Amino acid sequence: MPTNPQPVNSMQWYYALNGQRVGPVSPQDFAQAVADGTVTGETLVWHEGIPAWVPWQTISATTTLPAVGAEGAGSDLPPALGAPEATSAGAGAAAEAWTRAEFVRRLRENGFAFSLGEGIGRIWKTMTDGYWLGLGVVVVVALLTIVAGMLPVIGLLANILVAPQLTAGAMWFFLQRTRGESPAFESVFDGFRLRFVPLLLLGLIQFAASFLIVGLMILIMLPFGLSLDALQDNEAMAAMMSGGLVLTLMGFGFVISIVAARFMLAHVIVMDQPAMNVIDALLLSWRITGMRFWSLLAICVLVIVVTFIGFLPFIVGWIFLLPLVPAAVARVYEDARLSAAGTPAE
Repeated sequence: MPTNPQPVNSMQWYYALNGQRVGPVSPQDFAQAVADGTVTGETLVWHEGIPAWVPWQTISATTTLPAVGAEGAGSDLPPALGAPEATSAGAGAAAEAWTRAEFVRRLRENGFAFSLGEGIGRIWKTMTDGYWLGLGVVVVVALLTIVAGMLPVIGLLANILVAPQLTAGAMWFFLQRTRGESPAFESVFDGFRLRFVPLLLLGLIQFAASFLIVGLMILIMLPFGLSLDALQDNEAMAAMMSGGLVLTLMGFGFVISIVAARFMLAHVIVMDQPAMNVIDALLLSWRITGMRFWSLLAICVLVIVVTFIGFLPFIVGWIFLLPLVPAAVARVYEDARLSAAGTPAE
């Protein structure tokens, strides 16, 4: 850790209080909050130059705050972007301040310490620790997404203005759980409060990709004699569906599922790495998932199978397995981050 951080005298601070973001506040006001105990070692804080919210205790030793009541006193910043300190895998471990290139370089140098057996165990632990609160989070996310999609006008934009933010909020909730923190239920809405615009852009990309996939499916159907008119006639479509077409569509769906799985970490990366733009998040997700592709593919298949089995007993079992997906995404990302930091999860 460098000992000569650059001084900044007008940096505005933000901190989390009861699940709500407070700020911007001046260095003097932030120092007062630290002095009176409003900001504790576990409080998440952020200021410009730090690409992620971190517990105050992780940067307090390298940050000089103004004396309480003093005006114009200097304050120092932690190390610059690209020179993060590796944190331990213990409770409250903070995300390192990395660009995408730095994250990839470190992960390539240190390797991605992830195995199928241990990964499943950690995912299960992430899901079951504080299970009922986590279940409540994902149920609320699912219900709000469905309701938003049914509203007039707004429903047309729900996949851009609501779904990405809620999905990211659920993953953010479970990511904090993997770090030994105790996130409040309200953190599920942090996608709106903290990263609304980047997640909106991510939603736009996904929305455009869905149209592309539909277009490709139509092109696949045309050689089999399935016209656009037949798509509107259920009986005609059923008659024209040949075994070859069914197999082709199944193969196409399998390929699309694999590609989608490669981008599954994008939402949580956007939340945890504010220095990265949406394209960086997508590319980093692609790189991380590619390093342990077969293990992660096996986990994806297992999640699908377990969810399907849970769907059978009158849908009730499926509801109780809803936290499995965001827990898996959060755990895989955190394992990659810790591996890049040189402190893989135990």
